Formats: sequence, C-alpha cells, structure tokens
Amino acid sequence: MDLNELFSRHQKALIDMVNLACPTSRGWAEKCANYYAGQIETEQLRTGAAAAPGSHSALKRAVRGR
Repeated sequence: MDLNELFSRHQKALIDMVNLACPTSRGWAEKCANYYAGQIETEQLRTGAAAAPGSHSALKRAVRGR
C-alpha cells in the first residue's frame, strides 16, 4: 500500500473516531487510525520520505477537540 492510500485510510479512521454513533465503533476506528499511523511511519522510514511535523497523538487530540 502506498503512502497516499495509507494517508487516506488514516484520515477516514480519524473522522470515524469522532463521528460514529457507537462507542465500540469509535474505539475500533481509533485502533485503525493507530495502525495506519504506524504503517505510515514504517513506509516513510523505508522510503526516506519526510515525516509530517507533529505527532499522531496530538492529531488525535485535535480531531477530538481536546
């Protein structure tokens, strides 16, 4: 999976993390967001691509509005 696909899936998971009605579904979306963040980091290291500034945890807090 290339970086564009990983970023797309990560964004969708972050959106679902705050918008899904069911707490269980939101929890699963967060696990998916964490997984894709890890895959993005791995792919960036493998290819030498520059990482975006900021952390995944900070992004999750921002998405949640906290």
